[in-house]
Amino acid sequence: MKLTKTTRFFIVYTLYFVLALGAYIFFYVHIDGKSNTATNTLSEISQLQQQNMQMQNLKQTIKDTEEARTEVANFFVDSDMIIEFLETIEGMAGKADVEIDVKSINEIETEAEGIKELSLNIDFEGDWISVHHFMVLLENIPIKMTIDRLNFRETVSREKDENGEIIETVAWRGSAGFKTLQLKK
Repeated sequence: MKLTKTTRFFIVYTLYFVLALGAYIFFYVHIDGKSNTATNTLSEISQLQQQNMQMQNLKQTIKDTEEARTEVANFFVDSDMIIEFLETIEGMAGKADVEIDVKSINEIETEAEGIKELSLNIDFEGDWISVHHFMVLLENIPIKMTIDRLNFRETVSREKDENGEIIETVAWRGSAGFKTLQLKK
């Protein structure tokens, strides 16, 4: 069977058409896949830009609130700073020329998450001016404290000196209970 020129022409062009159609479909699918990849990449870039912007805003907020956060933190005693807190109180007693004895320090759980109550009980002794000065120093400590118990009394002790004369010494003795908040770490 001999093919005519028209039939051969039709077969060749049909073959070219099928090849062109196959190439078109191949490139369409390939380009569509690349387009989807590009769209996904653009979406990821947009999300990363939003996250970056949120991170910048967060950093700025942290910077803007640093002073206020420091001020709020001063109302609390960090759980790892209890020794320093006690040393501060003892230093104040030394400045006021008052002798103190720390009787107890207790950590009490609270309902608030991350916060404990710190209870401190001390005994003190000194002259009236020194005791008053110590109380003023405690009142002005940069930590929010509540004095929940305070008692003191005047005591007079009499001693004879080497000449046999009686010397009276007046002192003020007392005890105090303080409470402050402690941040758990």
